[in-house]
Amino acid sequence: MTAVALLAAACLFALGCFGVLVRRQPAGVVMAAQLLWLAVVLVLVAVNQPAGRLNRGEGFALLIAVAGLAQVAVGLALAQHAGPDGREREEARPGRAG
Repeated sequence: MTAVALLAAACLFALGCFGVLVRRQPAGVVMAAQLLWLAVVLVLVAVNQPAGRLNRGEGFALLIAVAGLAQVAVGLALAQHAGPDGREREEARPGRAG
C-alpha cells in the first residue's frame, strides 16, 4: 500500500512540476503548485511511522496543508490583481491619477 501511495505522489509531483514550468497564468501556476504540496503531504502520510504517542508525519502534513491554504489565498489575490491577459490593471496601480 505504501508503494502505491509513493507512486501516486511521484506522479502528482511530476504533474505539478510540469504545470509550474508550462503554465503562464497565475491561477494555473498556483494550481500546479498545489499539486506539489499535495504530493508532499501524501508522502508524509504514507511513510508515517508512529514515534511513541506522537505521529510526526500527520503533524507535518497538517502544517503543509495550512501553508498550502495560505499559498492559495496569496495566489488568488495576485490573480485578482492582474487583468485577463496577465498584466497589471491600470486602476490597480496606486498613485496614478486617471
